[in-house]
Amino acid sequence: MKQITLIFLYLFLSFGMFAQENQETKEKKNYRHAIGISAGTGYSINYAFKVNEYFSLNARYNNFKYKHDRIKQELDGENVLIDIETDYQGFDIALSINPFKSGFRLIAGYGSFQSTDLTISTVFAESLFIGDVEFTSDDIGIVTIVSTWQQQLPYAGIGFGRVVPKNKRLSFGVEFGTYFANSPEVSLQATGILENTVDQEALLQESFNELTYLPYLQLRLSYAIF
Repeated sequence: MKQITLIFLYLFLSFGMFAQENQETKEKKNYRHAIGISAGTGYSINYAFKVNEYFSLNARYNNFKYKHDRIKQELDGENVLIDIETDYQGFDIALSINPFKSGFRLIAGYGSFQSTDLTISTVFAESLFIGDVEFTSDDIGIVTIVSTWQQQLPYAGIGFGRVVPKNKRLSFGVEFGTYFANSPEVSLQATGILENTVDQEALLQESFNELTYLPYLQLRLSYAIF
């Protein structure tokens, strides 16, 4: 009976040591690669590689398309309808720096975009009367502004949450920053009576000269693959 008790005691202690060792192994799991999806200013699909506890590399595809038609606004007492369409899509690479080996990150990157366009079209909602003469919205015409930023843009931002999860498979994070661009190239198109306004393209270009930042905000879900 004493021998059986010793055998059970030995098995119990062995199992406890194995469970503890297995738990420690899990806790020390060090993932190096992860894939993720993000949503915010558009959506993003990314791959991340952890170099060490301080540095990670991230490659991602970004896509932001937005379209809103028939936004009603008042201009000099007249109602106008505005259509807005944006299209930003491209790839970038980024280096994440974890100065405190925590979820806080400093990010520097470089983006290559296939398109960086913002299009605004404006048309009068109702007819205009000048004296007794009526001008319909078709007579007045449409003004369209197209602005395009350069396609190679440096990036800087900060983030909270690891791009490669630590110990666990899943992690959440948030990142916000900006792409740095030169002033966009602006073109002005007009039809109808407003066609002569294309002479104001140079003045319009000056109005867009201050738009040198393209903001970026994303909520991210990362999954460690190995």
